[in-house]
Amino acid sequence: MSIFKPLKGFTYNKEKVDIKTVIAPPYDVINEEQKEQLYKSSEYNICHIELPKGEDSNKYLHAKELINSWIDKKILLQENDENYYLYQQTFNLEGQLIQRRSILGLLEIHAFEDRIILPHENTMEGPKKDRYSLLEATQANISPIFCMCNDETGDLFQLLENYSQTQPTFTTNDVTETQHDLWKINDVQVIQKINELGENKKFIILDGHHRYTTALNYKNNNPNEKNHYVLTALVPDSEPGLKILPIHRMLTSTYTIEGALAVLEKDFEINKVTQDKITIHSAYDTFEENNSQHGFLLTDNKQFYTCMIKQEKFDKLASQSFEMNLDTFIVDEMAIKKMLNEQNIDYLPEQNVNFVTNFDEITSMFNQGSNNLCFLVQPLPIKTIVDFTERNMVMPHKTTYLYPKIGSGFVINKF
Repeated sequence: MSIFKPLKGFTYNKEKVDIKTVIAPPYDVINEEQKEQLYKSSEYNICHIELPKGEDSNKYLHAKELINSWIDKKILLQENDENYYLYQQTFNLEGQLIQRRSILGLLEIHAFEDRIILPHENTMEGPKKDRYSLLEATQANISPIFCMCNDETGDLFQLLENYSQTQPTFTTNDVTETQHDLWKINDVQVIQKINELGENKKFIILDGHHRYTTALNYKNNNPNEKNHYVLTALVPDSEPGLKILPIHRMLTSTYTIEGALAVLEKDFEINKVTQDKITIHSAYDTFEENNSQHGFLLTDNKQFYTCMIKQEKFDKLASQSFEMNLDTFIVDEMAIKKMLNEQNIDYLPEQNVNFVTNFDEITSMFNQGSNNLCFLVQPLPIKTIVDFTERNMVMPHKTTYLYPKIGSGFVINKF
């Protein structure tokens, strides 16, 4: 089994920087406009290292120079002793205030074949090369990967909840008004308890597959003891604040909604959603509340249809492929690829498909005329992720969206 252990982390010096101005979301959700805003917020914003300026290999050299200079200037301070860090995010989701707690530490790296660290989703190749170059240059984990472990007794959740009642090391809010609290855990007995609770576990990667694969490749190419661990935010599966949002598909094509329905009617039971003053929010609520079958909600922003796979069809295909338990798989394979006549491709074509997670973005894209159809799916239960990993299977690209993302810049592992 793997080892989860404390670290001598680097954190920002509160006497020299305003924490709010130096943290950032993980690199893979930052668009160009957000990147420029983060650059401007502070010369020490972590985005300067996560997404460094420059061309080709020069940008990685720039990131290396930056992190070393910040350490020299004591902008970043390293702990004298090994600690864990309790990291709590308080966020608003559909009008409800939710807290999610995880613990930051170092996770021992294992090959996926060892069945100790388990991926749950396919990843594309490009970002891995970029992350490898950054890791090689900086010799640092800037952003943690996000993993889940079994907590059948609830002991790890209870420990984190109890510790969160103490005074945090710092508190700050980001631009989305998500509150971030960080506690340094340096109590020897608490550290020992976490060590024990982390023993004999398997770890499912929820987010950060590229970062983990990068760390694995780097370890294999540089088999030094210090390279055998990766910065990880570990959440117990008993955490009620662990939320996975659905990833909807926006399609650009020549199809009208009537044309799409004509293609789909062979395999799906189709029903029109009729409401007074119907909106995407109200139609989705109806879809989510009334459907226990697999399928999706189809809309052109004017009309709304539930498309649920016919039971006979589902039973036949599900006996051949466990992936039929994923609504995103059904949308991708039985709707979008079929409509585009592209059934032999691994990934949906970017020129035709956008992936979105919130209704406001969907409405905006419809208003801009950039997409003409949207396929909305239901949230994925945590249990489905566990079922897939236990079967040694990974989910299709863009199946899950962890919300909120683990922030970048709170703790850095420099090796």
